[in-house]
Amino acid sequence: MDTEKMRQQSGFSITELLVAVGILVIIAAVAMPYLLDTIRNSEFNAAIRQVASDARFARSLAVSRGGYYRLQTQGNSYRLEHSNSASSWTSPDAITDWQDLSSLYGGATIQSVSAADGAIFNSTGASVDSSNSVRSITITLQKPDGTSKVIQVGSTGNVKIL
Repeated sequence: MDTEKMRQQSGFSITELLVAVGILVIIAAVAMPYLLDTIRNSEFNAAIRQVASDARFARSLAVSRGGYYRLQTQGNSYRLEHSNSASSWTSPDAITDWQDLSSLYGGATIQSVSAADGAIFNSTGASVDSSNSVRSITITLQKPDGTSKVIQVGSTGNVKIL
C-alpha cells in the first residue's frame, strides 16, 4: 500500500465517532444512579463522623478544662456548650455555632436523642445527666431515604458509631 492511500484511510468516520459517543452516553446513564447514591452515602457518613467527632471534642474539653460540656441538639442542628454546673444550662457558654446537618450534609437529619438535655460530659469524661448521674445516650441520624445510624455515648464517655 502506498503512502497516499494510507493517508486517505487513517482516522475515524463521523459514524464511528457517533457510535462511540452513544456508547459512552449509555454507560454514563447507567452509572449515574450508582454515583449519586455513593455521593449521598458519603455525605451521610460525613455527618455521622462529624457529630461523633464533636461529641468526642466536648468530652475532651470537659476533661482538659474542667466543668461540664455538652453536645446540645435542637431540631436538625447541634452545638457544643459549656456550664460550670450539670444542672444549670439556662444560659450556657456557646463553644460552637449551631451546625445545621440538613443543609451541611445533603439532607441528613437528627432523628432522635435519647436524652432531652443532650450529651453532657463532666471533668472525668463521663457521660452524665443534669443531676450529674452517670448515664449513656444514643443519637440517631437519618438519611433522606429513611435509613439511619446511631452514635452511642457510653456512661464512661466513650463515643461509638454503631
